[in-house]
Amino acid sequence: EEYRRPAGRFDYAVGWYDGGYVRMTDDHRPTGKPITGVRHTRRVLSVTREYWLVLDSLDGDRGGEVPVEVRWTFPPSETSVDQHTKSIRTRRNDVRLRLTHANPHELSVRIAEGEKLPSAGWWSPGIEARRVETGPAPDALVTHRAPLPVNFATLSLIEEDHQISPVPQIVSSALHGRATGRFRIQHGQGTDLIMVTDEAALLAPQAIPDLQVDAELLFARLDSKGHP
Repeated sequence: EEYRRPAGRFDYAVGWYDGGYVRMTDDHRPTGKPITGVRHTRRVLSVTREYWLVLDSLDGDRGGEVPVEVRWTFPPSETSVDQHTKSIRTRRNDVRLRLTHANPHELSVRIAEGEKLPSAGWWSPGIEARRVETGPAPDALVTHRAPLPVNFATLSLIEEDHQISPVPQIVSSALHGRATGRFRIQHGQGTDLIMVTDEAALLAPQAIPDLQVDAELLFARLDSKGHP
């Protein structure tokens, strides 16, 4: 729905959906009544040539705990999950991708491939292609059960054989309410402080004293001494 390209080193995009959800049969027919009153917002921050931070937030008026699933669909590839860290690694030809999560101890992660009931683990090269023509491929299913709002944060990066500096990783995070949260991402050049929230003006001074901001996104690169 929205795309913003701030001057500098990163891109930022926001989209949302609130049209309702329904479980489909394997032959793509709906089952039961649609689930309404839930809004899914996805925010994507791309730090040029370094990593992507994907933030998924679900909010609504449904009471009690609800099951929530984020699905990462890959083309045919070697894909696995480290059940200790809940990180996902996938390799296709010479390209290797790693996905890690904030608060991984709260999540369940598994790989599905060629499953039919319910349908999971299928891939097609284009919108018009039929799944039966392409065959199975890995889906990474990340699930959680909690009262709304529910937030997921996923850090994605390309792994390189000759990477000298430490790979980026989420070293701390805070996810709460509609405010998607605060993140510290450590890498070879220092630490990135990221706040992606509806209330950044309230959160920013807690991390950087005397900083005033009225924005949805705050990005600050700190050196090894913690200076912007």
